[in-house]
Amino acid sequence: MELQQCVKLKDDHTHYERDETIIKKDFNGVKAQGHMENNFIDLELSNAKQKMHKDSKVGKKGLTGDDLLLAGYLQPTTTGKCVKIEYRLVVKCIYDDTC
Repeated sequence: MELQQCVKLKDDHTHYERDETIIKKDFNGVKAQGHMENNFIDLELSNAKQKMHKDSKVGKKGLTGDDLLLAGYLQPTTTGKCVKIEYRLVVKCIYDDTC
């Protein structure tokens, strides 16, 4: 299972798109003839960090200190004309195909 962040930035001349896995978690599935009722799978989002580079900039100003720290955390979903940030939960099931 993984949480992906999808970022799209655009202006009149250019556009930028990035899909990045923010956090990933593997877990054992349900045993033969088992049930998944009342089982919860937690993804600890407070530990999810984005890769930020020290040369990251907002406009002409470089990010430093607290700005760089805050930018490393998950950003909220937004659907503006220039900035679009969405999250996708991807669940992959891998199973033994023998009977």
